[in-house]
Amino acid sequence: MRTVKNYYCAVCRAEYPHSTNHYGQIYISCKNCGNGSLECKDMDPEDTGEPVRTLPVNIHHFRLNIENPEESLQFEEIKADMKARGQKCFEVTEIKYSKYWDIFKSRARVHIRTEHVFENQWNSDLGRVHDFYLSVYPNKKIKNGYYLDLTPELLKLREPKNYEIETWYKGELLGTDIFPGINSSGPQNEAFAKYFKDGMDIFSYSNKYKILE
Repeated sequence: MRTVKNYYCAVCRAEYPHSTNHYGQIYISCKNCGNGSLECKDMDPEDTGEPVRTLPVNIHHFRLNIENPEESLQFEEIKADMKARGQKCFEVTEIKYSKYWDIFKSRARVHIRTEHVFENQWNSDLGRVHDFYLSVYPNKKIKNGYYLDLTPELLKLREPKNYEIETWYKGELLGTDIFPGINSSGPQNEAFAKYFKDGMDIFSYSNKYKILE
């Protein structure tokens, strides 16, 4: 059911009401700084109230003009370092240099949330952050972005785990399967592909999962 909830920008902390049918992150830009997503301030009624575990990580910002030989070399060194670490570049087109970057670049450290892991990005106290982020400007000589110093503990979180997935339809258990994944999304999608057929009611379909030790 859609309800009006309080959302906030993780970067500049501006707050806005939005009508949504969930309590998760929404991809609506902050009117104050231009950040592309907002976090829900209201607590999910299913939230246990347990504190979210976070890990601190250093973040390195750069804005380089590769027409300058020294800055071009610096950018090549960053790319080589990221390739050696296995941190893939995530590129996004930027229309203009927004207020978001001025605020974002004031942070030398972010706190990574560990409860849901992605392949090339993380949830954090600054919203969604990527391993290695690069803005794409009309002026291709400008290279603006950041990268994270990923720790061994964070990299270990990305190691595939085995998920036991129970698939249910209209209260009936269709099957129990074990699928590997770095988070629950991949295994749940595999179960969906296996069991959901044309003509089935999506609202009567559900699954439960647990990580196997």
